[in-house]
Amino acid sequence: RPQTAATRARATAERDGSLWRAVAVSSSGAAAYIHAALFPHHVEEGLLLGAFFLVSALGQAAWAWLMARAVTRELLLVGLGGNLALIALWAVTRTVGLPFGLLPGPEGMGAWDVCCVVWEWAVALACAVGLTGDQRRWGLPLGALGRHALLFLSVSVVVLAVLSLAVSHE
Repeated sequence: RPQTAATRARATAERDGSLWRAVAVSSSGAAAYIHAALFPHHVEEGLLLGAFFLVSALGQAAWAWLMARAVTRELLLVGLGGNLALIALWAVTRTVGLPFGLLPGPEGMGAWDVCCVVWEWAVALACAVGLTGDQRRWGLPLGALGRHALLFLSVSVVVLAVLSLAVSHE
């Protein structure tokens, strides 16, 4: 059946406003911001630690950008596995440290890393929801955010602003 110009225009403008996807994208962006903000502090502690924070920031930002464009099963699995790995590494660094002199003892907890791990949990949970949900909208770009997604995004931006202005990068 032939498509009219109006039907084609609606199809090209269609967006995915899924809450889980908005949470995944904004949380990954927030975690990337934190890793980028903490990069200078950690590069002073060691080149390997600094490189880890830079690679984490770039990876989380790139993943968020890709998720905003379109969703694939592989992308969701990378988001789920990658964030669970970061959470596990965070738990190890807070309980026993890292081997080879990188972090000889447990690292203290601060507002920056607690917020980051919360956002990483949000990404992992959102990916799990995405993997079990409706796949028909995966190919659409992110958009038409509902009020809950906008609220989540707004709170994330406010928390990042407060952290940036009021909490030292420890």
